[in-house]
Parts: sequence; structure tokens; C-alpha cells
Amino acid sequence: MKTNLTDGLTPTLAREIVADALWTSNNFDRFAPAVQRELLDETWKLQDGYGIAGHTPPQGWDWSGIRDSSDAAALKMAECVLRIVTAKGGTVAVEVEMLAFGGGAIRTVDVPRAEWTAAPDVTSTRRTHLHRGHGTAGPVERLGLIFKYGQNDFQPKPFPSVSVGDVIRYDGARYKVEGLGFARI
Repeated sequence: MKTNLTDGLTPTLAREIVADALWTSNNFDRFAPAVQRELLDETWKLQDGYGIAGHTPPQGWDWSGIRDSSDAAALKMAECVLRIVTAKGGTVAVEVEMLAFGGGAIRTVDVPRAEWTAAPDVTSTRRTHLHRGHGTAGPVERLGLIFKYGQNDFQPKPFPSVSVGDVIRYDGARYKVEGLGFARI
């Protein structure tokens, strides 16, 4: 028996789920840009607040299309949001040893799952980009995402940003952040 993600939800709660995912910036901003676009596009197709499902008025998308939708449409929109967020939302947590400026404390870096999944987890033979002195490279793209989201510009935390000299714990190995790339240690 197939279970609907919105079983037991009231239309009011369904609208709150949609509002929380799409119009609460703290939540919406946690999704990768591609997931944000998919959430907006797919949810908007289901709203019927302007009398026709998916109709976009001259002023463009706005909250009233969601707010004024029928109860049935609200439940469909909530199902859509929950399906997308379950499949593509959230983050992958990776630990970084803050050796450069953090006194060895452990900072957890949260990488958006959509970007993590899209980044190939492959090895590269371009030694200069990852491993100085080693015969193989490694997960360059994912290490780059960990470094990016370890910057306080992207993910403010009560730690210094990930810096040269810090060590990323990834896939059972440790990678030191270098001036250019990463070195497995």
C-alpha cells in the first residue's frame, strides 16, 4: 500500500509546510539553487489560487497564489515539497579538524545534499590539484565543497573559516587543506 506523505495533514498545516519551505528565507536558503528552483517550479504548477492550476498572474509568483489555493491544492503542494525535500534537501555533515586557527576543535561543515550528490566522487590523476607527492588524487570536487561551505561567508559558525592547515575527515581518510588543493595524510 502506497503511503501519501501528507496523510493526516490538515490543509492549514499543508500551507504552513509550503510557506516554511518556500517563503521562510532561513529554510529556503539552505537548499542548493537547483533545488530551490525545482521547489518553486513544481509547487507553483499545483497552486490554484488564481482559479486555474499553475496560472501565473501579471505580477508573477506571489504568496497569494499559495495562500488562496483550494484545500486539495494545498495538500498536493505539501506532498510536492515533502517529496523534493526528502529526496534532495538536507545536508551532508563532514568534520574538519581546525588546526590552523581553531586550536584543534572540530567544526562540522554542512554541504547541501544536492551539490554533494552532483559532485563526482572520483579520483583524478591531476596530482597538482590534490596530492603533492602521492600517485593518485582523490575526491577533489567534494573536498572543494567542504572547503567552500566551511567558509563563514557561506555558513557562519562560531569557528574560524576552514583554512590552509586544517584537516578534513572524509570517507575514512584525512585530507590536509593546502595552499593549492588538498593532501591525503
